[in-house]
Amino acid sequence: MAVWLFSAVLVAAVFFTWLLTFCFSRYYVDPKQRNCVTLFICSVSLAVTVLSLTLIPLDVYVVSSGISSETGVHTNLSELADMQDGLKILYYVFYITVVLLAFIFLPFAYFYFEEDEGEEGSNGDRCFRAGKYAIIFAVVFGVLVGAGFLVKQGAAADTEADWRDRLVKNFSNLDQFISFCIAVLAFLGLAAFVIYVAYGLVMIPAGLWRSRAGASAVDRTALLTQIDDLEAQHRAADEEVAYIRASDRGEGANGRGSSGRYAGALKSKYAQEAATARGAGASNEARAATAAVRRRQREMEQQMEVNAAVLEHDKTVVGRCATLWRASTPLRYIAAIATMALSVLLFAQVLLSTVDRVKHSHCKWSCGFALPDAAKPYFNPVDQFLVAIAPGFPADLIFFGVFVIYIFLAAITGLAALGVRVLCIKLFPVRAHGTPANGLIMGTWLLMFVALVINQQMLSIAPQYMSFGHQFYLSSDGPDAPVHKTACAPSHTGLVPGVCVFTEMAKFLYKTNSKMPFFGVAQFFATLLFLVAICVSTLYAMCRSKSSWNASQTQSDDPDGPGYVGRGR
Repeated sequence: MAVWLFSAVLVAAVFFTWLLTFCFSRYYVDPKQRNCVTLFICSVSLAVTVLSLTLIPLDVYVVSSGISSETGVHTNLSELADMQDGLKILYYVFYITVVLLAFIFLPFAYFYFEEDEGEEGSNGDRCFRAGKYAIIFAVVFGVLVGAGFLVKQGAAADTEADWRDRLVKNFSNLDQFISFCIAVLAFLGLAAFVIYVAYGLVMIPAGLWRSRAGASAVDRTALLTQIDDLEAQHRAADEEVAYIRASDRGEGANGRGSSGRYAGALKSKYAQEAATARGAGASNEARAATAAVRRRQREMEQQMEVNAAVLEHDKTVVGRCATLWRASTPLRYIAAIATMALSVLLFAQVLLSTVDRVKHSHCKWSCGFALPDAAKPYFNPVDQFLVAIAPGFPADLIFFGVFVIYIFLAAITGLAALGVRVLCIKLFPVRAHGTPANGLIMGTWLLMFVALVINQQMLSIAPQYMSFGHQFYLSSDGPDAPVHKTACAPSHTGLVPGVCVFTEMAKFLYKTNSKMPFFGVAQFFATLLFLVAICVSTLYAMCRSKSSWNASQTQSDDPDGPGYVGRGR
């Protein structure tokens, strides 16, 4: 019964996550370039990546739920082994799917869209041509697979860390392949993580606090008055045109057209341009004056259309939501304070973790600056809070989900603000209802990589929770000292069956760092750059003018509305 219940919950979670990512993809893509292939592949890619993150609290629950409250020993080792094997299979299914999406399906979707703008043909022809280009990425994938099996696997240089030897002794070929592929994908996403997440963590609270959307509220009375004034000026311009034509006919009846009312009196730049092009004469000057009036009329008509579009947009659902957003200023300030607290907490946590790794890592470069134990000498609020609420599952799932989703939203915010960039070169803008389909595909690619980096960074942010949850073992300070409970550490794994059991995610990440320390070192230095990027983004937000914050709030999401900044406008 428990298996069926777990399967039902998993299917529901997959469907709900896919539905959210589908709505996200549909919201950002340009309606003129929207197609089922792009939306489906992008939404599935994001859903699978996000779901791989949400498995971590479930992993912690599996290793923590069956322990004795007195001894800390698991009461049913066979059931624990079965559940961990099932979780490992689930992790690997998600990771293999991520690899296939990143190297095969997303490139296929990109070239499928490009073929839509190129040669004509049926869907079969487009699929064939897109498949030919996607084969290149499949070849890269094959090379990656081969490198994953041929790359020299190093061992940890820390002789005191015997738990690493116990951990990697069962490092199979499948483990090596998946860990290498995921490590490469996460390595490709380090730059995006540093830039987009750091920028978003600062701009989410700063944008909520400093934006003045209420100042740009639609004043319907002023717009209607302006429309009436423009209509009156338009009618006056018609009368002016009629007067010019009547005056020219009445005073230029001699047939030569040189003695009209405007023969020498009207010397505007329009009349001079007409005289130069067509020769001097009253009729030409009259036509030039009429053309000038018509130009003013067209400008009036355009302004009236813009005002009417603003009034019509204000009546739509999007306009009403914008009105509610402008009216929620107190709530936005509360949200700004809450998100600012999360950003500061994350920055402090990453900073403490980085200092801890520099100071206490014995193996340094050979293990990616990994720590000898998960227990920290510094205060770790996020980790300790997660461990404290872990017995009350799903409370830890909710908090962990909020924390991870906030980091992921920061990446989306940075991507929307900075656009899709490669080597600091902006390739595509990211706007609601204005993102080109190929830009959405590349943005999805980057977000997948960022999510994998977040997955690995959480081991540094909450090492005790990610490794053991609230597991403990009994210890004493001496032969006659009383026995007390001590939080599990990696050095105590594998010594006594059922005591201090690693989560599957911790096993995977520790194995990767021990066997391929290069990726751990890259993660470490990316963390340093991440801290620097947050400081730079904070200075930019503090020095940013109010007008720029207001301008960012007036960009329309409607491709047919005023102020739209999407592609093709």
